[in-house]
Amino acid sequence: PGKVPNRSVNSRSSARKKAPRRTVIATRPTVCAKRVATLSLALLVGFGMLSYRLADLQLTPDPELQEGLGARVITQELAASRGQITDRWERPISHSLPATTIEANPRVISAEELPFVVAQLSDLVDTPPGVLMARLSRDSAFAYIARQVDEATAEAVRDLDIAGIRFRDEPRRTHPNGPCSGLAIVGRTDIDHVGISGLEEAYDRSLTGIAGSVVLESSADGESTIPNGEQVIEPAQPGQNVRTTLDRNVQYQTEQILAQAVEGVVGQRGIAIVMIPQTGEIIAAANVQRSSESGLVECTTTNLSAIWTYEPGSIIKPLTMAA
Repeated sequence: PGKVPNRSVNSRSSARKKAPRRTVIATRPTVCAKRVATLSLALLVGFGMLSYRLADLQLTPDPELQEGLGARVITQELAASRGQITDRWERPISHSLPATTIEANPRVISAEELPFVVAQLSDLVDTPPGVLMARLSRDSAFAYIARQVDEATAEAVRDLDIAGIRFRDEPRRTHPNGPCSGLAIVGRTDIDHVGISGLEEAYDRSLTGIAGSVVLESSADGESTIPNGEQVIEPAQPGQNVRTTLDRNVQYQTEQILAQAVEGVVGQRGIAIVMIPQTGEIIAAANVQRSSESGLVECTTTNLSAIWTYEPGSIIKPLTMAA
């Protein structure tokens, strides 16, 4: 008998041959080497330029950038309080009180508004209109309007509400008894609080003290400070007091009596010194002189008892005999 063919094996082989082939699809896009090289080169050039610019700014800063940055950091001086000149009982003969100084930022005031602003300010302050016009016409962020004015004048200027006008407290040297306060000995200061005569000049370094400073971050125009910005404060050291042997009340009365005496004899000037003989302490040193303008006898800031020379006359003979 013949062999029976294995149909199951033949059917599987034919099925295998007839099955369609599967197409293989790539799961990743094909990487282009040229694109990678180009992108890498672009990134390298970009980072190189940033690195160069960073190094350039750090090693060779741009002056224009520095100027713009510095304009937003301002340094203000903290003036030290000037010491007092007192009498023997430590009552002030010369001391400092706060006064208001009026300033302006000319860059805020337009050319069209300038004549009107000058006309308004000149009616309230002692600064002449021509001086105000010259100060406010400059290309500057600071100009003085008037220094150390009284409170009434300051309030009147505030009521004008002019843009660019600022107010600052500044000390002004005052004397409780006015010009009859022994100013011939005590001396005076200029408007900047610097001693120019008398004890004010002789002890200026001790009276002045050491000024402090404050560094603040401000807006670009310098008109306002930045909240929570950088702030560095170095406090000022106040000046020392100078105590004299003068008696403020005796000094005042002596100058008043001396002025009346010179007026009574139609004199030109007079001096009087009140002293404790046992110690040589000067209680009062009065100096009066007739004014060439008003013709009145007034207290003078010239220390006649120290610099005025005159012929004693016959009055010295009884004093010599008495001695």
